[in-house]
Amino acid sequence: NTSASIITKSILRAIDKGVKVINLSIGGPKSEGTQALRDSVDLAIAKGIVFISATGNESNRITNFVEAVTVPAAYPGVIAVASVTRFDKVPNYSNGGPETEIAAPGGGSGKAGEGEKIYSTWPTYKTYEGYRAGIIGPYTYLSGTSMSCPHVSATAALLLTKYPNLTAQQV
Repeated sequence: NTSASIITKSILRAIDKGVKVINLSIGGPKSEGTQALRDSVDLAIAKGIVFISATGNESNRITNFVEAVTVPAAYPGVIAVASVTRFDKVPNYSNGGPETEIAAPGGGSGKAGEGEKIYSTWPTYKTYEGYRAGIIGPYTYLSGTSMSCPHVSATAALLLTKYPNLTAQQV
């Protein structure tokens, strides 16, 4: 799987650079995970890196509720982040399941009563997602567990700044 290969290489590069926190605001179905991806996540965790990943946005609580966390969020040791709206409710899109560790603001889905989307950075170069959604960077309004994940990653980084001797497990 090409995507899993790119993510694996990115994780290994982050490990080589000595990062303390890895934020992966991406994921895929468990069937698309590879052993190399799993091994790179396990290596990061073994090296004491706080690993945080989005649970995914495939759920639709109205028509086909999905209780499936994507990988790498579903892997043991990863802090799996779901979304909540500004009204502290689970939005229609947010995946969940027993692997979910925490939920953070992810923006509303555009459905009534879920609130606004989150204003976020976006690449200025052309991307498939940008083309498909008509987004031209450097900023746009988005919602999803990919918006939730950075809140948790930033909190982990702040904790490690104030308390540098914390282990990943303590964070």
